[in-house]
Amino acid sequence: MLYIFGCGIYTAYRQTWNQFFILLVAEFICFILFFGATAITEGIGRFSEWLAEL
Repeated sequence: MLYIFGCGIYTAYRQTWNQFFILLVAEFICFILFFGATAITEGIGRFSEWLAEL
């Protein structure tokens, strides 16, 4: 994620806007996947705690 961000800064500096927007979309997708995985992991943890209480 940090590498994609660094490449985005470099492409903005070089003003290659097509590559910049492609990297921006890739960074956004990585951000969504990261927080989605965190939410799924948290949900599974809560579900397993709920099952243990039964």
